[in-house]
Amino acid sequence: MPDILIGGLRALMLVKVVSGIEIVPKITAIIFANSEAAHLTRSLESLRVCDQVLVIDYKSDDQTAEIARAYGATVKDAIPGVDEGAYVIDAGYDWILCLLPSEVLSEQLQAALEEWKSGDPGPSAGFSLKVRREGNKGWENGGTEMRLFNRTKINFKEALPPNIKSPRLPGELLHFKN
Repeated sequence: MPDILIGGLRALMLVKVVSGIEIVPKITAIIFANSEAAHLTRSLESLRVCDQVLVIDYKSDDQTAEIARAYGATVKDAIPGVDEGAYVIDAGYDWILCLLPSEVLSEQLQAALEEWKSGDPGPSAGFSLKVRREGNKGWENGGTEMRLFNRTKINFKEALPPNIKSPRLPGELLHFKN
C-alpha cells in the first residue's frame, strides 16, 4: 500500500491509501439547543465542512428543529435525565465537533478543518480551537478549548468536552452574544 504525504497544519500528515481509496476522518458536529432559532442559522451555515450535523433539541418552543432540518441536520429530541455527553453515541462518525448554537466557525477554521480531514489526525484524542467571545466592547480572547475530539478516546457528561491539552487548529470559533 503506498503512502501519500500531504503538507499542512504545521506538519506533514500521512494518508493511507488502500486500494486507491483514501481513508480520511469524518466529522459529526453536535449542537445542544433549546429555542435557539434566532442563533442557529448562522451556526449551521458555518458547518458545511462537517459530514453530519446532529442537533439535540430540548423541547424548543420555536422553529429550532425546522431550521436545523432545513440545513440537513439530524434532530434528536433530548431525553430528560440523559447526560449531554452521552449523545455522542448518536453520531455517525468518531470525530465530534461540539459547539453552542451561538457559535460559528471562522472561514480560516473551516479551511483548517477541510485540510485536517485530508490527512491522518494521528494519535491525538482531540484538537483545541481558539475561542473569541463577543463582549460589550467588541471581540475578546476566550482562550483555547478542546472542541474537536475522538469519541473513542474521551468520555464526559457535559455538553462540551473537558479542556484537555491538545494540538490547536488554526482559525477561531466565534461565540456571538446574540
